[in-house]
Amino acid sequence: MQTVPESARAPQGNFARQPDHTEIRRALELLHPFGVVELRALFQRGRKRTSAGYFDPEHRAELIEAAASLNADGAAVYVNLNPLDEQLLSRYANRVEDYAQATATDANVTSRRWLLIDLDPVRPKDTSATNAQLEAAKASARGIYAALQERGWPKPAVAESGNGLHLLYRIDLPNDDPSRDLVKDCLNALAARFDDAAVKVDRSVFNAARIVKLYGTLANKGDNTPTAPWRLSRIALVPDELRPVPLELLQALAAEASPAERPRANGSTHDSGRAWSEADMVDFLTRAGLEVVGEPGPHDGAVRWKLRRCPFNPEHGAGEAAVFMAADGRLGFKCQHNGCADRHWADLRELVDGPRERRHSAGDSQRRESHGAPAAPTPLPSELPAVDSFDYELLPPVLRARVEDVAERMQCPPDYPAVALIVTLASVIGRRCGIRPKREDDWTVVPNLWGAIIGRPGVMKSPPLTEIMRPLQVLQARAIDIFKIEQTEHKASALVADEAERVAKDSIRKALKAGNNSTAHDLAHAAVESDNTAPVCRRYLVNDVTVEKLGEILNQNPNGLLLYRDELNGFFRTLERQGHEADRAFYLEAWNGDGSFTYDRIGRGTLHITGCCLSIIGSIQPGPVTALVRDLRGTGDDGLLQRFQLAVWPDLPTHWRNIDRPPDYRAADAVREVLERLDGMAPMQDATEPGAIRAVRFTSEAQELFDVWRASLETRLRGDSAHPMLEAHLAKYRSLIPSLALILHLTESPDGPVELEALERAVAWGEYLETHARRIYAPALAPDLDAARTLLGHLKRGDLGATFALRDIYNKGWTGLGTRDEAAAAVGVLADYDWLTSITEDTAGRPRTTYHVHPAINEGVA
Repeated sequence: MQTVPESARAPQGNFARQPDHTEIRRALELLHPFGVVELRALFQRGRKRTSAGYFDPEHRAELIEAAASLNADGAAVYVNLNPLDEQLLSRYANRVEDYAQATATDANVTSRRWLLIDLDPVRPKDTSATNAQLEAAKASARGIYAALQERGWPKPAVAESGNGLHLLYRIDLPNDDPSRDLVKDCLNALAARFDDAAVKVDRSVFNAARIVKLYGTLANKGDNTPTAPWRLSRIALVPDELRPVPLELLQALAAEASPAERPRANGSTHDSGRAWSEADMVDFLTRAGLEVVGEPGPHDGAVRWKLRRCPFNPEHGAGEAAVFMAADGRLGFKCQHNGCADRHWADLRELVDGPRERRHSAGDSQRRESHGAPAAPTPLPSELPAVDSFDYELLPPVLRARVEDVAERMQCPPDYPAVALIVTLASVIGRRCGIRPKREDDWTVVPNLWGAIIGRPGVMKSPPLTEIMRPLQVLQARAIDIFKIEQTEHKASALVADEAERVAKDSIRKALKAGNNSTAHDLAHAAVESDNTAPVCRRYLVNDVTVEKLGEILNQNPNGLLLYRDELNGFFRTLERQGHEADRAFYLEAWNGDGSFTYDRIGRGTLHITGCCLSIIGSIQPGPVTALVRDLRGTGDDGLLQRFQLAVWPDLPTHWRNIDRPPDYRAADAVREVLERLDGMAPMQDATEPGAIRAVRFTSEAQELFDVWRASLETRLRGDSAHPMLEAHLAKYRSLIPSLALILHLTESPDGPVELEALERAVAWGEYLETHARRIYAPALAPDLDAARTLLGHLKRGDLGATFALRDIYNKGWTGLGTRDEAAAAVGVLADYDWLTSITEDTAGRPRTTYHVHPAINEGVA
């Protein structure tokens, strides 16, 4: 699983008071595999002092001993983050100087090797973090980790500082002012997006001579108390390969920091593709008629021109508005007034110089006149966002071996059998047991789940599903055998009942003739109340079924069952047909698992389903998934697609091996025994409310984690930064995480409240699944890029020729390009990446714009 690991998710129980020599050595090997290291120890108790020393690679053992000794004496111990001038060794050579008079400064740093993202929980000064505060920092780290991975950032090292989380990204930058500003802007951008009331990104760690906790030493702020304990700092994760973050990715993140709006994805700083000078800005302001107050001056690494009036609202005066230009030509606009909070440089540029496509035309014409040919095109970003691979630690051992066995023998991604197994377990548990995720509230979640495995044809989607559901087929066959026996018994009982009814009628007739009406009534009641109900066959699986028939089956199986569709595309398309609106409503209700549903049909009468609980599993190809997302784009629809919470679209293994061995029967038997135990679990009814589902709760430790996790989720959902479709998906994690926790708990323990370990695994499932959700909803999250990729494909096939107009695109009716706005967005992106140039010509009517395809398309450049 490519995310913050299990060990970095939960508060650590290691509250040892002594440093760990092995962990210190591991930290030094990570941070400083070579070169001189500064050891710095800060004594905060009693007489405050700083001790420091410099150690070369040959004296690492002495460094480790010194660090451990200083830490054991009560000091907080640090090392430099970036490489140092080796001449510093002669300051305090391979020894520690108490009351050191000099320590390393930015000028002593030779290059920048690390970008530190330090997540600190908000708490009183000079205190250690509580478990809940530490977990909040870890939740924030997971959010940043996932967001940067989605952008294509390589994996970082992850460390626990003892009171917070460190994400350590490898970089390769010089130690100069632009690099300092770049790192500073990256931290500012992350802080602007991820800071909340509980956790902050430390913006102050941008300086080159930054020191960092020496992992393996004790974090010892304040007193060591049960609620705010001292903890050992440690490295939680080091990926197999620590690749430097590409410069363009750093710049793209820094571009989101205020005050200056940063370059577009193709690296240009404004629409013409060249950097602006201060003279260009003066010319622009003069042309726009914008009066400047005073002389331009420095402001947070940029040059600022304060404006007399805001160009968007002249009432915003008194210098509230300003334009900015960073040293590298990056441009920005800001008005301090709330009414203009969402106005940026692009808005100002369009206000003054018109729409982007007209500016492209002018810039392209100038470029061709001066250079003779358009710039070389830049490849569009990858179509599929990165996803986490499956981590077997997400499963308890009793399930893990089975998934490993199936994935290895079938050479398929382990995500497929893992998701199938979890949904299968959910279907067997059904309404037998729920979970109440709050301490006191009666909000109840039924662990009913829908899953989908996504992959192109021929990648082994169906075989693992069939293999995983085989125990369910065995249970179904056993149920059919029992049903046949019960049917035979019922037929025999029915013959007896028929004769008993005739005898009862004779007895009633005789009682009435004798005038014994009371006796007749007693005989009648006895006859009516005799139970000869027809047996019902327990159902575990259904496939292709109408909703009316499905309702009847659910009525006979109130604990729920599993709908298996080998190809889910047909399921979705059926529900989109006219006349199937009620079917869609039924499935939406069946997902909740705790409701009822009533059908009223002419000819069929009324059918009331008291237990509407249905799990779903199936497979689908990427094309239909993308089409579904495009169809729903901009609306989020009714949430049917978002209910497939266990939807995975993994990367396929790059290597194939021929595995020919017997199945792991022991692992298969272990899973079968779990399913049989869950199937035999008596439905739990709430004694305080007849008919209600009885539910378990979390342990106090797990409850604390869930409360912190949910607070983080709710804050994200209220941030108004996610696309409505993804937001609707993530909102359903409120029930997904408790459901997964309950399923994993019941797998190992049929009794008691849900333990912390099960919830930790469930939270990790959520992080893993979110990366797959972002891949699935990519056409909605980046619709302009999606449209641009589609248009580029048509251009490479020659569908529009070398020159075309905008209407030539949307008149074709191509998917994702069927409107003027969609077509304009696509050509705008391709122009930014230099795949297209535009020319606007004046005519007797409106100006006419045509687009010219870059010759590289015909030359086969991708």
